[in-house]
Amino acid sequence: MAPSKSLHRLLGIRQAEEERSESEVETAISELQRLEWAHVTAHERRTRARALVASSTQTGELMDRIAGLQEMTTTDRLQRMLAEMIDAARKKAEYKRLELLARRLARRQVETLVDAKSVEARAESNRKTQSELDDWHRSQRMPAMRKANTSRSKSDIPLTK
Repeated sequence: MAPSKSLHRLLGIRQAEEERSESEVETAISELQRLEWAHVTAHERRTRARALVASSTQTGELMDRIAGLQEMTTTDRLQRMLAEMIDAARKKAEYKRLELLARRLARRQVETLVDAKSVEARAESNRKTQSELDDWHRSQRMPAMRKANTSRSKSDIPLTK
């Protein structure tokens, strides 16, 4: 029996779900990378702010020191927020990966079922074809065997006088 249309539709649905899930994983990973880049940038800003505070102690510029300290406070807060966001993004990306694996597994199960049904249908078709060939061959042999049997049986009968 060939795979039904509903199995093929289900396989198409599973493939579409898997593709959507792959897209979601890529989106989650790019979001994570964006947040990690922002965290690195914030760290660099903090480093520059510390350098500004250090240079202001040597030059005596009070405004540079205040600006540097304010920048350090802001970047500290930003880094804490980004760290939380990165953690959430990592969890989301991992969840999306697991979801993708589950969808891939579901698609492969349906694909295996469709393949098994196709193999079964081909085997059944081969059996039918072979059976038809056997029947045809028998039908071709039968008249020849009957003819041989009738000619043999006439010659096998002893003639009595």
